[in-house]
Amino acid sequence: MGRRDQDLEADGEMSALVRGFDWSNTPLGPIAAWPLSLRTTVGIVLHSRQPMFLWWGPELVQIYNDAYRPSLGTGKHPTALGQRARDCWQEAWPIIGPEIDDVMAHARPSRHEDELVPIYRNGRIEEVHWTYGYSPVFDDDGAVGGTLVVCIETTASVVAGRRRRILREVTERTLPVTELGGAAPAGGRGPRGPCCRSPVPRVLRGRPGIARDHEAGARSTSTSAPHRRSRRWFARTSMTCRRTSWSASSPAACGSRAGRGPSRRPRCSSPPIARGR
Repeated sequence: MGRRDQDLEADGEMSALVRGFDWSNTPLGPIAAWPLSLRTTVGIVLHSRQPMFLWWGPELVQIYNDAYRPSLGTGKHPTALGQRARDCWQEAWPIIGPEIDDVMAHARPSRHEDELVPIYRNGRIEEVHWTYGYSPVFDDDGAVGGTLVVCIETTASVVAGRRRRILREVTERTLPVTELGGAAPAGGRGPRGPCCRSPVPRVLRGRPGIARDHEAGARSTSTSAPHRRSRRWFARTSMTCRRTSWSASSPAACGSRAGRGPSRRPRCSSPPIARGR
């Protein structure tokens, strides 16, 4: 290894693979014949901890670093090193092919976030999401010599976000049903709690039968319709008031005495039940 090979010497597996690879069997030729622009770009890729990928030349011969290698899974690595892009990415070429051509022909960069680009790895086609950008790399003559890919795989975060969204939607749809159709709490009390129970009026505490009917009616206040027993109690109370109402013609109400006119005592309109006697 000469002094010129030091720019390709970096920590990790890929630096050793690149320096030990027989590039003479590829369109790039041996490392000693590489143009300065290619060597410089490959050195940047190998020394970076960011996943990076380089396609160089018209045949798009590829070189990648250690940070990118886990995304290849099993089956593509290490075959992908020095391979032509179209041969390596046949399953994804309808997606990435036009973008690469745009970079190589027009030096037009691109960027995508959480983009779905399925690839073949681990023995099957997998749904893989990427945040990536394509940038032109210029050769020694100033023309576009290759395409530099700076990327990161976001499959795990995309799938996790999808699961959270589905869980939130299911919760929002089922929560109203649970609130409306849920069972009553222990003790037979309604969802409004014990504070909804109306106390027995003081005027009824001396009358157990009527007070019991009043309590039965108060327990039904959680619904909109009046309780039937409450209706019966009010009807019975009204009848009692009518039977016990003091009439103006009644001697007890008028207070008539021999030789005197009607009593000046005012007529009482409250029924005896309301005075608790």
